This record gives sequence, C-alpha cells and structure tokens, in this order.
Amino acid sequence: MNLQRVLHWHSLLSIAVLIAVIAVIVGGVWLTYTHFTSRYAGGNDFFIRWMAGRAFLLEGLNPYSDVVTERVQIGMHGRLAAPQEDQGRFVYPLYILLFYWPLCFVGDYALARAIWMWCLLGVTVMASLISMRVVAWHPKPGLWAGTMLWLVLIYPNFRAIMLGQFSLLVWLTLAAALWAMQRGRDGWAGCLLALTTLKPPLVYLAIPWLLLWTAGQRRWRLWWGFGLSMVLLMFGTMALVPSWPLDFAHQVLGYSSYAVYGSLTWMIVRYWLGWGAAVEIAAMVGLAALVLVLGRRLWRGNWTQMMWMLGFVLLVTNCFTPRIATTNYVTLMPWVLWSFREMQHAWGRGGRWVIIGGQLVSLVGLWWLFLATIEGNFETAPAYFPFPVMMCLLLAWLGRRLDVWHLGVSGGKS
Repeated sequence: MNLQRVLHWHSLLSIAVLIAVIAVIVGGVWLTYTHFTSRYAGGNDFFIRWMAGRAFLLEGLNPYSDVVTERVQIGMHGRLAAPQEDQGRFVYPLYILLFYWPLCFVGDYALARAIWMWCLLGVTVMASLISMRVVAWHPKPGLWAGTMLWLVLIYPNFRAIMLGQFSLLVWLTLAAALWAMQRGRDGWAGCLLALTTLKPPLVYLAIPWLLLWTAGQRRWRLWWGFGLSMVLLMFGTMALVPSWPLDFAHQVLGYSSYAVYGSLTWMIVRYWLGWGAAVEIAAMVGLAALVLVLGRRLWRGNWTQMMWMLGFVLLVTNCFTPRIATTNYVTLMPWVLWSFREMQHAWGRGGRWVIIGGQLVSLVGLWWLFLATIEGNFETAPAYFPFPVMMCLLLAWLGRRLDVWHLGVSGGKS
C-alpha cells in the first residue's frame, strides 16, 4: 500500500513538473514574441531557412533557386541584395528541413522565430547536460547551476540563439554521438554523427577523424550507422529535389564571394597582420601537416587521446573553413567543460574558484568586446580572437596534464 502511494505521488509530481515546464515554454514564447521578435527584426540565419522551407513545402519551389533567393533578399533588405551584401542563399543540405519543418507552416515569421529561439534554448541545455556526461564532470549543485547559466549566456552560445543558428544542433548531435560511443551504442552513434552534417563546415574534419579512430578500434558498427544514415538522408531528400546536391555545391562555391571575412587563418595573417596570400597558404599547410602528424600518432589511441584530438580538430577547422563565425565555436564547449573537470581534480576547492572566475571573466569580457567593437549591427574582427586563443591554451594544458602523447593505446570506451 505504501509503495502504491509513493508511485501515485511520484506520478502526480511528474505530471505537475511537465505542466510547469510546458507553461514556462508557452509563457516564454509569448513574452519573446510580444516584447522582442514582433518589435525587432533579426534572426537572419533562421529567416533564410524559414523562407526557403516555406517556398519548398507550400509551393514546391527549389529552395536553392534564384526565385527563392530573391524573395529572401527582399524579406531581409526590402530590395535585392547588392553584390557585397549577404545574398541570403540556402547554403545547407536539404535534409536540414527535418529539424524545423513544422515552423515553415507558421505564417508569422516573428512567432516562428520566437518558437525557434526557445527550441534552441532547449537544445543548448540538452547539449550542455550531455556534454557534462561525456566528460564525466559532476559539479556540486551551485556550480552546476552557475555553469548551466554561463553556457546559455556566454557570447557564442547566446548569439547563436539570437540569430537562430543551427550550429547549436551540431553541438547537440555531436555530443549525443560521443555519449552513445562511450556506451558502446556505435550504430546509434553513427546515425547521430550523420546528423551533424546538417552544417558541414563545422564537422568536415571531425567526421574523418572519428571514422579513422573507430577504424583503429575496429568499431565498424559506427561506420555502418553513419553510412546507412547518410544514404537515407541524401537519397531520401533527392527523391524530393533530385538536383539538390549539385545546387548545394553551387551555393557553397559562391559563398566566399560575398563573405566579409575568410577563415581564422585569413583573418590573422591577412586582415590582422597584413601579410600576403603566400603566408596564409604556408600557415594552412603547416597546420594541415600538424593535424596529420598528430592524427597518425593518435588514431589507434585510447578514448582520452581521441577526445583531445577531436577538440583540436574542431578548433583547427576554423582555420580552414572559408567563412569564420563566432557561433561555430559552440561545438568546442565540451572541451571547456572537460577543462573545468580537470581544474577541480588538479586544484580541489581552489579549482572551483578558478572555474567561477574564468566563467565571469569570459562572460563579461566577450560581451564587452563585442559591444565595444560593433559597427552598426555588424560583428567586427576583434570579437573572433579571444575564444580560439582561450581554447588553444586549454587544449595545451589538457594535453600536458593528461599526457595524451604517451598514454597506452588500448582504446575503446572511456
């Protein structure tokens, strides 16, 4: 009887929590719509995909077509875009629609944007929770709550929410894939890894590294899961728009012609230091050689070595990707959390204060730098540097502390 009573109260509590969560989300969407999205234009990253999705789902138009692009430009600028402006092209694989297609049937963009922002807030929270599990960091409640708030509000993450950026979904699917790999669910990990390709510029180096490492571990189920999922994603959507892979490639090739900034290497070498293309190419060749040397050394290593190398590869990706974006840095958050864990292990109670201090400095500092250097609504070059520099230092410290170059090579799960 007591057990039945406990189960009854547990059920009632679960229902009450669910109702409360739904009420918070509905109230949050309404407040966001009423006081923000209906009054202030923005969220162009989502607007482009929303408009293209509506044109495809409601009218059967090719979302990569010039007709759809012109509609997007008029919606963004009130006119057709000038050559040097953002062209508003649909520069994503067609299967990205899987993540937001219901919102394409919401005719009021301000309302759709408000809903999407709350969806991305939920994605950020889920990605943060899974990332903590992946790096096995279990802080005490106070530090946990502060870290969760920090992960929502820190500049790259919150900016991604405001812009409606899909990079947060890449963080979530990548973290979920790593979590599945840890638990030996390699087939599901491969499926989740395939979903990270919804924004290829973030993972085009990370995926080959993970496939190489799992080959070294003979974990072929991940290959099967990844390969079959990619076939389904590609050919399933080609049944809807047969030409989309070529259309997508054409959009990607033209993207650099109107992007303000190039890669992180371009920004450092040519924009910041004022050196020429030859130095930029030499720097990228040097980085590529470093990646190959480290990859050759670690590809049959253990989980710690694989994770460290994956973080390094994700960081270096920004040095090769033709268009840098601060919102791309969100995929590096698991390695920040890993560093936090090691700080606590290394310095005990003092490490807790180092973490809190680092969170406060980065939270205030990155937002101050953005606000101090912004030109109109445009994010300028100084905002791009602090986070990669911080990640270089953290990865170097992690590599030295964990001795990733000399650990045994009996790999597998963590």
